[in-house]
Amino acid sequence: DKQICLVGSEMCIRDSTSIGLVPVTAVDRARVEGWMQELRHAGLAHSTMRQDLILLRHILSYATRIGIIDHNPAAHAKVPASLQGTPDKRPRLTETEAWAVADTIEPHYRLAVVLGAYTGLRLGELLGLRASQIDRTQSPYVLHITTQWDEREKRFRRPKRGKTRDVPVAPMIGPIVDKHLLTYPPTLTEHGTVFATGNGTVISQTNFRKVWNRTVAELGLPHCTPHSLRATFVDIWIDKGVPISDVRDMAGHKDITVTMNTYKGEASITKLSNSIMAAVVDEASESGDLGQVINGASGIVQVTGMHSGGRIRSISALPTIAVEPES
Repeated sequence: DKQICLVGSEMCIRDSTSIGLVPVTAVDRARVEGWMQELRHAGLAHSTMRQDLILLRHILSYATRIGIIDHNPAAHAKVPASLQGTPDKRPRLTETEAWAVADTIEPHYRLAVVLGAYTGLRLGELLGLRASQIDRTQSPYVLHITTQWDEREKRFRRPKRGKTRDVPVAPMIGPIVDKHLLTYPPTLTEHGTVFATGNGTVISQTNFRKVWNRTVAELGLPHCTPHSLRATFVDIWIDKGVPISDVRDMAGHKDITVTMNTYKGEASITKLSNSIMAAVVDEASESGDLGQVINGASGIVQVTGMHSGGRIRSISALPTIAVEPES
């Protein structure tokens, strides 16, 4: 269990790790780093430790704002490498680099690169996308991801884990979709797919990778695979302020921690922490495992969060803590 209590001008943090029950004024950089190491040796995932550090930073930032402490000792603390493994370090393209690839690659592949970067479709979903799955009656357009192309069996099957999803298309991408469908009519392809070979068959992933690799090398970009566009997608939309829970749903990630481990963008710690906390609270609300926020008559505000299966299941949004220090 994790509890943060504000009593008058004194804030205390209780945790099952080494921080213990101490006044915030006693929390220094060494104590924060020691706490992170305890989390690491407890076998927590990198994403879980990151959530905990973000929460602690938020708490201490609040304590700074109301004058309990004069600086945030967790501001520059680092998340240690997890004993479970490290987050995704594979090369990925920035938004600008993705556009450079789209503008350089062979014209009939341009939309594939753009959709990969802005919708996060898996390669089988992307190359097997059929015109009937693009709802152009909505604004913005919506992709109904109900199938993917199985290259080995040469047939359509349900997406990974059998989970279908709807993915909105950024408004600026709509005209590119329209132009592609006009230039390369899906009605001329074998399965009505948006992308096809000159013979009308589904483009193989192998051939697409060859064209991709040639284009990336021509631009002098770090070697990366078309799958890296999913990481580009996560970076783009979290940096633009889209809630991390929505990015998870669009990407089709099983768990929000996968989305967090994928993210390598530049969102501010405050924006990212608010997004993560909102997502975790949503998950907890759905499961009925929501922590309590108690506003006592004595001026005590208690925020609780619970670990379940090695991850924080619920935390209330810290901006709701609005108890002023005693004058």
